[in-house]
Amino acid sequence: MSTEKKSAPAPAVQLPVWQTMGIACGSGMFAWCFAHPFEMWKNTTMMAPPGTSQVDCFRRTASKGFFTGLSSGIARQVVYSTARLGCYPIFRDSLLTAKVQMGYAESADPKHATLLDRAIAGGSAGAFASCLSSPVEVCLVLQTTGETKMSILGAAKSVLRSNGIAGFWRGLGPLTARAALVGVSQVAVHDQVLTKLRLRNKQRAAPLNDNLVINIASIITAFIYSMVTMPVEVARVRMSAEAKAPKGVEKKYHNAVQCVARVIREEGAKAIFTSYVPYFGRCGSHTVVCFFAIEYAHPRARERRAAPPTNSKVKGKKERNKERGIEGHHDAK
Repeated sequence: MSTEKKSAPAPAVQLPVWQTMGIACGSGMFAWCFAHPFEMWKNTTMMAPPGTSQVDCFRRTASKGFFTGLSSGIARQVVYSTARLGCYPIFRDSLLTAKVQMGYAESADPKHATLLDRAIAGGSAGAFASCLSSPVEVCLVLQTTGETKMSILGAAKSVLRSNGIAGFWRGLGPLTARAALVGVSQVAVHDQVLTKLRLRNKQRAAPLNDNLVINIASIITAFIYSMVTMPVEVARVRMSAEAKAPKGVEKKYHNAVQCVARVIREEGAKAIFTSYVPYFGRCGSHTVVCFFAIEYAHPRARERRAAPPTNSKVKGKKERNKERGIEGHHDAK
């Protein structure tokens, strides 16, 4: 019989809000570098005349440059990913705590959260983030769909000149609807799928590597997320592209439902999913890289916060306090 004592797992350490937001921001920015070429290809396909092939759209994107508009894409992640991915665990945990206080649940442990809890938190975080990121979203669409290269400042000036400040929130309706759907179909679904896969993985005779489990959850999530949000994404891009139209010119699209209905009526139902291949590439690459980075960073950040201070740190702190005490003594004299 072995005399070795197995150490109990360390309790989960709650990260401060600034650290949660920082991890979300960094992960979103890093993942967008992989997703941006697909975003360029997707937007070019969406704005191309009916009948244009994917190959022609790909060539047109390549001629403009796959990383055109990257500045807006990164700026968008600073706002959007930080608010959406950073607020999600805060909203989820607050909801669970409220349910415990009201007697609707026995535990506030995120592992016991239902799919509805995650959906409410994800949808709320997505809608909140979209209101903050709308100006950058409009600039990103103009940069990636324009015939000529345009800086983020050039796109912003074009919007201000055409429609004023209100132009930055052109297409906010479909943007908010899409963001809420993304919050549910990406963030909440990934959280649910990953939790279930990890529980099943522990029951296996030979558990899979957790990195593989994270990536499987991300790919499943990307497929669901891209299918659910594709129609609203079409409406968002087409309405945002009209933000540079001069004042007085009648807009073709007025809201998400009218936009999708008009596209189907004029171009056919297939037009909604014409750009699905690049859109799935965009959703898949961003979801896999972003959540892998988040799942990599969070445990290590918790370990660093839970780890006791080393002897050198304690000694250094005592010496600094001692020096301050001596200095204070001399000052008193």
